[in-house]
Amino acid sequence: MGRVRLWLVAGVISLVAGAAGAMECDGRLVQVGDSEQRVLDLCGEPTRREVRNRGLSEDYGGLEWESPETEEWTYAGAPGEFVRHLRFENGTLEQIRSGGYADLE
Repeated sequence: MGRVRLWLVAGVISLVAGAAGAMECDGRLVQVGDSEQRVLDLCGEPTRREVRNRGLSEDYGGLEWESPETEEWTYAGAPGEFVRHLRFENGTLEQIRSGGYADLE
């Protein structure tokens, strides 16, 4: 009975962390506002990295606009675990989203 209770508590903590813009990597918490380097140190290399925008600078009729450099990282996890998508802007973690199960995506 103790193991069931432990798993239930761990599941609730994971859900709360996900709702709060955070995720757990081997018992360590990564959250919005962390640097790319901190996420790499705590979670290791992502399953996939995708550069969405390289910080392009554009001129619209005399108004210069610079978009942030954006990367999306995916951590697939083990079968039966949720996939996590992390979005970084200019090297800072801005968003954490949960996807489907790792073995189904």
